[in-house]
Amino acid sequence: MLRSGTPPPEVGALARALGGGLEPELLFGIGGGAGFGRFNYGAAVTLLTRVSTSENERDAFLAVICRRLRVPFRLQVASSEPAAVKRLRGALDAGLTPVLWVNPDALPWPSFPTAYHAVAVLEITGGRACVDDGEARSLPVEKLLAASGTPGARHRTLIVEAPPKAPPPAAAVRQGLSDHLEQMWEGWGPPTVRSRFGLAGLTGWARTIAEDNARGEDLGSQILMRGGGPAMRLAHARFLELAGQAAAAAAARRSAEAWAELGQSLLLGAATTKQVAAVRDTEQACLETIERAFQLRV
Repeated sequence: MLRSGTPPPEVGALARALGGGLEPELLFGIGGGAGFGRFNYGAAVTLLTRVSTSENERDAFLAVICRRLRVPFRLQVASSEPAAVKRLRGALDAGLTPVLWVNPDALPWPSFPTAYHAVAVLEITGGRACVDDGEARSLPVEKLLAASGTPGARHRTLIVEAPPKAPPPAAAVRQGLSDHLEQMWEGWGPPTVRSRFGLAGLTGWARTIAEDNARGEDLGSQILMRGGGPAMRLAHARFLELAGQAAAAAAARRSAEAWAELGQSLLLGAATTKQVAAVRDTEQACLETIERAFQLRV
């Protein structure tokens, strides 16, 4: 059976910025938790395995979590690399841990395959920076700044200005669950793309999975790397455990198992409609269990 491992890196970064008193998986669920989407960009296919959010200079998944925790924070986009490093140094000098969004492909180590990825900046000394990307890593400041030129929100930082109160507001947990249910049942975004998300997206993917075997190595890696499909479900399971819902957590773990099987088959170019349908069915069972436990239906 799959066990809890490294949480999705972006919530690990936020947990450091918040002072380390809240589990990353709790933050993950407060933000909305696991989700699904599949998008084509020419010949490339991107799988989304957490809830989708607006990601720009005014909003982000991590900003949603901070608002629900009622902690003061600044979400800012710097106009240039010099402005970005000045902002990072200023936060560090004030005893704060800034979160910086980076392009994972531009980092000098294998990282999470997604367009939006965040690291906690722990130290800048001379020409080198130390960041938390699931573990502490060091790289030249110039490489970190180059990696922070992410599409749509270049040189974006989130700086938490005060620690959260404990325990987190009950309303934050409930809103995270509500967002999770809404996206998985109803999709996300304008009507023209909603069918690509959630259970509807998984139903559609089951019909076309044979086409994706040709790019199975890439998609299998997206699913199985840290922060991919199984890890998102394990994080959601831990969140549900922290919320006191063992049955819902067990259902999320079964979904993680189905995701892992699908990812392994994609690596071999041998994924089947039946495997995607199994993912969809375990996801639906998890949603239904959460609804019964929390009496939440959006």
